[in-house]
Amino acid sequence: MALRDDGVAELLGYETRGSAMGRVWDFGDVTPSASIPESHFFATLNQNGNPCIGKVAWSNIHNQAIHETFEANLIEGTGQRTAFPVPFDTYEHGTIKHVAFSPSSPTPTSINETTHKLFIVTSTGSLQLWDHDVLQWVREEALATVQTATVIELPPTREEVLGGVGAGGTSESFWNKIVRQVKDIKNLPHYIVHFVTRFVTGSYASPSSPISLASSVPSTFTIPHFVPPHFPDAPAALVRDTFSFRQLLITSTAHGKIFALDTSTGAIVWSRILGLGWARQVGGRIVPVKAVVVRGAETGTEGVPEARKGIALITQRVADNTLVDTVVFHFDPLTGEDIKTVTSTDGGIENARINVKGANGRWVSPLEGVDTIAGPLIDVFVVPDSKDTIGMLDEFLQVRLYPDTPDTRASLTELAPKIHLALRAGTQVLGHQLGLNDELSFFHVAFPTWGVSFGEDEEVASIIRSSHKHRDVASVGRVKGDRTTLYKYLNSHLIVVISAPSRGSSSSCGLHVVDTVKGTVLYHVSLPAVDEKCDIKAVLDENWLVYSYYDDSNEVGGAKGYRVVSVEMYEGYGPDQKISSSDITSYSNKTIEFSVYEQAFAMPHRVTAIATTTTKFGVSTKDIIASSHKNSIHSIPRRLLNPRRPNRKPTSEETEEMLVQYDPVLPDDGRLVLSHYYEVADVRQIMTAPSLLESTSLVLAVGTDLFLTRVATSGTFDVLSENFNKVQLVFTVVGLVVAIAITKPMVRRKKLRERWYQ
Repeated sequence: MALRDDGVAELLGYETRGSAMGRVWDFGDVTPSASIPESHFFATLNQNGNPCIGKVAWSNIHNQAIHETFEANLIEGTGQRTAFPVPFDTYEHGTIKHVAFSPSSPTPTSINETTHKLFIVTSTGSLQLWDHDVLQWVREEALATVQTATVIELPPTREEVLGGVGAGGTSESFWNKIVRQVKDIKNLPHYIVHFVTRFVTGSYASPSSPISLASSVPSTFTIPHFVPPHFPDAPAALVRDTFSFRQLLITSTAHGKIFALDTSTGAIVWSRILGLGWARQVGGRIVPVKAVVVRGAETGTEGVPEARKGIALITQRVADNTLVDTVVFHFDPLTGEDIKTVTSTDGGIENARINVKGANGRWVSPLEGVDTIAGPLIDVFVVPDSKDTIGMLDEFLQVRLYPDTPDTRASLTELAPKIHLALRAGTQVLGHQLGLNDELSFFHVAFPTWGVSFGEDEEVASIIRSSHKHRDVASVGRVKGDRTTLYKYLNSHLIVVISAPSRGSSSSCGLHVVDTVKGTVLYHVSLPAVDEKCDIKAVLDENWLVYSYYDDSNEVGGAKGYRVVSVEMYEGYGPDQKISSSDITSYSNKTIEFSVYEQAFAMPHRVTAIATTTTKFGVSTKDIIASSHKNSIHSIPRRLLNPRRPNRKPTSEETEEMLVQYDPVLPDDGRLVLSHYYEVADVRQIMTAPSLLESTSLVLAVGTDLFLTRVATSGTFDVLSENFNKVQLVFTVVGLVVAIAITKPMVRRKKLRERWYQ
């Protein structure tokens, strides 16, 4: 294969006897142009040993990929050309990046060997196998590069919504309710039959029962087994199940594509490519940074379920000309519809949304974002107002808002004194507050208020924020066996800072718990560095800190291995001492009046990610969910990680408190492996989400694989057990009714007789 100066791709051949090379075939002009952006070549040998050279190119004129193959016959000195269009969906899968080819067999041994086969890799990470011009299967390998993931609760059914709320989130009037109920009378016979059948057979939904999608996917919609299921009409049928186990997982990938997955089946509900904007002319890529669930006047109010709110995806656009800027994509999680807010120069709102679907119900235009910062992004935070306004810091520490409207600016000005940010700055962490100086800038600017340095040989590796900041705390204390109370140290401004040794340094790693308001270091520990690296995983929830590391200590009595340390912080210096840590200002001296209980445990495996379980009201026990390097997901009960476990046999009071004797080694119990026999490779993040059942939490592991399951840390105390004898309950109730019906007239006659003889 040779490329001439005029752009023509030529095939050259020569004989082994030493004759000169000559032209065999040419594929015409393959110079990238407006009609044919790029051509991909491939070569292989057919079963006769003859070379097959081909080209696949996208044609903007025909809106299809054109496949062209030349098969040479070396014996006869001839060749054969074949060409056909491939209906590649560029709106769904981007552009073609790589092509592999398997030629047709002249003497086929099976039906599958009669035509050409193409294996295509796309710019969005899709792997596709084409049999001639028929798509055989698709694998969305972009899901192995998930950068951000968000779990969205689906809206309730129509009956639940209209039970007290109108279509627009407004209260339903009395007469409208009467009319609706009269119309629903036609469904009464079906409801009665369904209720009786369910009650008699005991076929109730349970936390361990599979989720039925009979009401979600139309019976006429069939999905070939070789193609990942897509539901183009699913948003109208996307409703939550009985316990809200069925939710929507919104993921953004490193290939510039977002997916909405049904957590009950793993099916792709919708997907959409992220547009490059102006960088489309020069090329580039979209790097997702953070996804935030936001509210707005158009996407929902407090009375509307969370799924009707929007998701703002904050990204970095890296162009091929080295320019980097920040782009926000705002979309509806149920449909992928563009709902971004664009502010015009006069302060008004422009409608710059592009939402076009094809006949198959899929998007035929990329999701375009809003350019917010002409440069790199330093940090992202959410303004604590009722609209979930997003604040972004540029390289000059100026705050850019999305949406940027007069209302959001006024809200930021009012709430700026309550916003405290902690930013990495080499070997130290700097605390910042926001201020506005009209003479210097039109934007709020973050200015430093404190700094914490961790030494010249240590640099800040990561900052981990508390996971309970926006969650309900069910209990503010822990009652001991002697009836005294340990009150939890609940400071919502705490962060965990991991420091690592700088290059060429042999110093240790560090873990620090810092108050972001005034920079006080409340907890600090030095941990060993292995090969100048700090593989520390940590999670902070309420007053509970859990972290893991590798200990290669050679001290006498020590043993190398993985460690998990559990730390609990309580108010005061003993039981029944309360300082109201969740209410007092961080500038009070009482914020340092707390006690720490900690204990270390030996872990059989290396921890790659860690998180705590989450429930709707926070009543259930919080357990630790950890992934190991053995590609498995483990649940570690909090009872085993309690740092107050005694080193001796527990007393009666400690037994009443459910404390067990301390064991330095955490058990490697197969019953605590949530992934069962499945291998979940390269887990980078673990997320948990609540369901409608307070006892049950959803667990999502994100890595090369995606794995979702559910756990009940305190048992399924809010539902009947699956082996509950419902038939006996029915007979008991019926027997009581019959007994009352028989004895009631007997008692009445007896009372009447007694009155006659008095």
